[in-house]
Amino acid sequence: MNNTDDLATQYLNRLDRAARNLPKNRRKALRQQVAEHFQSVSEEGGDVAAERARLGDPEDLVAAEMTNGSPASSGRRVLAVVLLVLACLWGAGSALVLVFTAATQSMPAWLTGFASLAFVVALLAVIWSVRALRR
Repeated sequence: MNNTDDLATQYLNRLDRAARNLPKNRRKALRQQVAEHFQSVSEEGGDVAAERARLGDPEDLVAAEMTNGSPASSGRRVLAVVLLVLACLWGAGSALVLVFTAATQSMPAWLTGFASLAFVVALLAVIWSVRALRR
């Protein structure tokens, strides 16, 4: 590994640390874009150190990427939060029906089955929402 590779690797490591709060797909795309840029500069015999200076601090690149967040990703986040809240309420209601059924044994079988299905659907919605929020 030569000095050029060291400079690019150091920059990419700083970029990785700075980008940890970006969604995974945007973080990967940004890193790949910068790595490919350094590789092309190096292959063309360019000055990687000068290119690092031109790009600026990795933290500034990440900040610019965060302000350019797409409305679609923020809309998906809102959808995930709303779905999470509704799923929790729906799951809690289903759980109450199931507990009431077990305690009184006075509910029809179809209602117990429906409450069980509703609880499973709510649980799956919670899992999807949490995964969507982590991206």
